[in-house]
Parts: sequence; C-alpha cells; structure tokens
Amino acid sequence: MYDLVRDHFTDLGYRVQGEVKSCDVTALKEDLLIILELKKSLSMELLIQAVKRQRLGDLTYICIPKPKNYMKNRKFQEILYLLKRLSLGLIFCEPDRQFIEVILHPEDYNLERSKKINKKHREQIISEMQARTTSLNKGGSRGRKLMTAYREDAIRVLWICSRRETMAPRDGVKLGIVKTPSILRDNHYGWFHKVERGCYGLTESGHKALADYDQLLPELTQDLLLQDQTTQDLPQDQMTQDQTIRDLHPHQTTQEISSRQLSLTKSPEQASAKQTRRTKASKANKG
Repeated sequence: MYDLVRDHFTDLGYRVQGEVKSCDVTALKEDLLIILELKKSLSMELLIQAVKRQRLGDLTYICIPKPKNYMKNRKFQEILYLLKRLSLGLIFCEPDRQFIEVILHPEDYNLERSKKINKKHREQIISEMQARTTSLNKGGSRGRKLMTAYREDAIRVLWICSRRETMAPRDGVKLGIVKTPSILRDNHYGWFHKVERGCYGLTESGHKALADYDQLLPELTQDLLLQDQTTQDLPQDQMTQDQTIRDLHPHQTTQEISSRQLSLTKSPEQASAKQTRRTKASKANKG
C-alpha cells in the first residue's frame, strides 16, 4: 500500500517519506503536513492512533484495503459517519490492482449544522419523554418489549374499554387520551375489535393483555379513575349537553366547547345585549 500512497501524493506535488517519528507515511507541501496511517483493517486501535496524529499534522488519513460491498454495508456507513465526526480522511488501496481511491477527505465537522438537521428527531425524543408516565425500560436491554408513551395510552384505552361493554373513541378523548381514535382504529396490538360503527370491544388478546398489565394499571389509570368518577357524578342533563356539543362540533377543543357551554347558560337578555354590542362595534369599524 505504501508505494500506491507515495506515488499518489507525489503526483499531487507532495514530498513523501515513510516511517517518520512513528508515523507510517508523511507528505509535505510547503507548510501543509499530511500524516497517513496504513493498516490491513479498520479497528479501534487504528482510530485512536489516527486521532493522536491529528495533534501533529494538518490533515490525517487512514489507509486500508477496499472492503467488499462496502456501499451496501450499513455498519460501514456508520463507521464512515464516525470518521467524518472525527475529521479523519479515508483512502482505499488495492496493491494487486494498482488501485487507490480517496473516499473521504478530512474536514472540520459542523456539529451545530448537524443538530439543526436532526432538530425534528430531538423534538421527538423530548416529546416521548414528556408523554411517558412510567419508567419501566432498562437502558441497554435488548429483545424486550419497550414501554412507550403510545403503549401506555393503549393500556389506558384497554382499561377504559374493560370497564364497560363497549366504548366509543370519544370516551377516551373525554378522559384526556387524544390518540384514542387512532389506537382503536389501527388496533396495533390486536386488543380491540369493531362491534359497529364508532363502537369497540375487547378481543381475547385484549383480556389477556389486561391481565398481563394488571400490576401496572393502578399507576397508569389513577388520574383516569378520578376523571371517570367525576364524569359519572355529573347531572344527567349536563352530560347530555356535553355530549351533544361534542357530537355537533367534534373538531373543537375543550376550551371552545366550554365557551359554548357558557353561552348556553346565559339568559336571553344577556345574549341580546351581547349581540347589540357586536352590531354597534361592527358599524363603528365600517364608519
């Protein structure tokens, strides 16, 4: 590999020497010093050695034989990212074919730019952390089902459904689980079945999951239980009014629905006076 590297950099106008002060290859042009480490394979030892060489030279390259099918190798792509992150160059050499190829030139890594590109992923991590109620996952574990925020919500919906013969998506939304419609519709875990339009029940898998998560239910459903009891304590006419407004305006927020409820409680005189004020304000704006 040395002959290929020497000839390549000599053609570029560098003065090349081998084994200079423990450096495999050095190339010098004016004040620009390039250090190259030649090895038969890429290893952690080689990376450490190359990083140390960065203290001495302006640019540092790693030279290794060309791997087979490296473009399709996911692990190699991750290694390539690591080399970029370390500002190291990479050269492939094949002495038998007299082949040399510069795959990566050393460049300063722009960490801030990388963070901006991955901003959405960062926000997803923060959102997932904030949405979780439990902390059951052990870091570094593999082959185990993870307790995600989505699974927590699905277990809550499962619990709600188990407390009644059937449930509608709005039953979960009313208790604060905004993803209830998609959880029931997509049925990712196979826990629910559609009884009729807008009405769902539990499958055998759902009943089994309910037993599997029995010890976790008190922690996940404590707030839901209080809300559910509060809802049941409402006067029947108030519950009917709440549901009627939700059915007529399914896309409105809780705050907007509360405003509608408040407007329904106003007397005709109050409503008339408010309409008069609106009319006067409209005329004043036109004038």
